[in-house]
Amino acid sequence: DDLDPVLTTNLPDDLTNPPNGGGRKVKFNEMANRTVVFEALLNPHMSERQIARLLRNRVFVGYSLIGGAALAGIFSFITGAPFLFIEDLGFSAVGYGAVQGGLALCYVLGVVLNGLVSAHVSPRRILMIGMLLTIAGLALLWTVLAASTPPVTRLIGAVALSTLGLGLQMSNAWYLTFEHIDRPDFAIAGTISGVLEWSLVAAMSALVVLGHAAPLWGLAAILTTCALIIATCFALTRPQRSVPA
Repeated sequence: DDLDPVLTTNLPDDLTNPPNGGGRKVKFNEMANRTVVFEALLNPHMSERQIARLLRNRVFVGYSLIGGAALAGIFSFITGAPFLFIEDLGFSAVGYGAVQGGLALCYVLGVVLNGLVSAHVSPRRILMIGMLLTIAGLALLWTVLAASTPPVTRLIGAVALSTLGLGLQMSNAWYLTFEHIDRPDFAIAGTISGVLEWSLVAAMSALVVLGHAAPLWGLAAILTTCALIIATCFALTRPQRSVPA
């Protein structure tokens, strides 16, 4: 069971094929991984090439933005929920905590459902199902906005449905982001993906705070923006059909 040649390019033969095998080979494998990661981080020329190649990869960037938009939707709600439930709707601290706990369970339910069906359904299809659930929740949320007095039960149901969809999307977006990334590119790819994702989170959370005077409208607009980003990137990451020769 030789080690991956990509990992052992710069290692001498006595390291890549240790005489004692077994536990020592595991240690040599770890050393090889660290060698590749450090080489990628410390060699500026290699990093520039990797960054340029990854940023041209529409699948990598698209799924990174999907994961970022899903994460931004969750954090936007966490940021704006106190303005909506406590200041606007007059919830007590206990009531607000119960709502947030219930929504967290909806997210966990999405993750659990993903685990149950992942052996039979492709990650991209699960991602699509999660996206459709989020869109359905947002459609329900906009009906709440149309009412003169927001029905609280329907409001919570709409957000719960959207959160369930986001739970289905997150794990699959992250998996698909790195599915076809070469191992030597992992360090740089993780950095780029993290910057894209958390930039979206920061931008959307800032917009929630700026629009806190009308928290329900602001949250609906921002969650809809996140859903539009997800839907657009989902279309852009569609696998290209091979044309027969």
